[in-house]
Amino acid sequence: MITEISLLFTIFRVGVTADLLDEFRLTDSYKTYFDVTSRLFNDKFVNGGYRKEISPIFTIKALNVTDPVPRFPVQITFIYFRLVQLDAQAQLMTALVEFSYKWPDLRLQWNPAEYSGLDTIWLKYDTVWFPENVISDTQEFIIINPEVQRTVRLSSNGTVAYYFSGNTRASCQMNVRVFPFDTQKCEIGFSVETYGSDFVTATGETASHLDDSIYDGNGEWEVLDIKPSKKIYSSYNAKEQEYEYIKFTLHLKRRPHFYIYVIVLPCFMLTLLSIVGMFWNAHIKEEKLTKLSIGLTSMMSMTLLLDMMAQEIPKNATFPLLGFYVIISIGIIALGCAVVVIVSSPQPRSREKFWSEKVRRYLCSRTFVLQFFFQLMNIINFIVLFSFWR
Repeated sequence: MITEISLLFTIFRVGVTADLLDEFRLTDSYKTYFDVTSRLFNDKFVNGGYRKEISPIFTIKALNVTDPVPRFPVQITFIYFRLVQLDAQAQLMTALVEFSYKWPDLRLQWNPAEYSGLDTIWLKYDTVWFPENVISDTQEFIIINPEVQRTVRLSSNGTVAYYFSGNTRASCQMNVRVFPFDTQKCEIGFSVETYGSDFVTATGETASHLDDSIYDGNGEWEVLDIKPSKKIYSSYNAKEQEYEYIKFTLHLKRRPHFYIYVIVLPCFMLTLLSIVGMFWNAHIKEEKLTKLSIGLTSMMSMTLLLDMMAQEIPKNATFPLLGFYVIISIGIIALGCAVVVIVSSPQPRSREKFWSEKVRRYLCSRTFVLQFFFQLMNIINFIVLFSFWR
């Protein structure tokens, strides 16, 4: 039965597709469009003398130029970003990105009135000249679109637009000082090595007209914003020549919930229960080893939590906030063990018959004071850690 239904659905889908293809036929308007675009292509690329090997950038620096030509502009737009992984150990960001280039090629201008109002055409990307702006500061960049699907949009004013998507692995210098409540800045840059800033200029922008869903993080990271900027630098082989560098800075915020549930809360509960076990009753000498075993077992458990944290951060000189929290918790328990050893002495057991007298005696005892002191240290340590969560 299921097979028959699937077969009927497949036949129906093929029938619908066939109907759509049948409806798409060569009409008079469509034929006119082909004739006009073919005539435009021949006028510009076949008979017009256009050579994509020749750059449209004006590079004459003569002093007697009466009508100075402005610098050749290239507009780079950050259209889409999806974070795949941020490897803290290798300090590498893997992401899916989409950019667009727009630049003028005045040799390709035309008057739409001469071509039946045709204002825009699409061409194969290797038909026109391309600017040299390339992605830098990346370990690799693999364009997703196969070559047969790469096109450019050519407008009547000579503006060429090229859209491309890719998978990039970019370097990301991480600062884990307030880990796991940290925010990181990763960069993707574009540079030109042939033409100096005297000849070309570039601008960077983000696709602000789209919604925030175009900037997507993953389960651990949230994308706060992407900001473009520009800087001027001198090349190592031509210090007298300056070049422009367009930089997109990605601000990423870590979602700390995993580390709170797996490391912070277990560490807090281990410290709390260890203090309760070590200072629940008077320091009877016969119970000293039992209380010490409670503290030592808790410290060994926390070293495992510390090892889990160490696997998530880069090995550098900056020690993270979470590491300080775990070490302070270990220090609190270690200090409690020392107090158990030093203060432990035989004491007579209380002989009160009523619970009220026992409670009053416990609240006034040295054991309760130590219990309160160490629990207060544990709570303060916990509150200080969460004060960094923004």
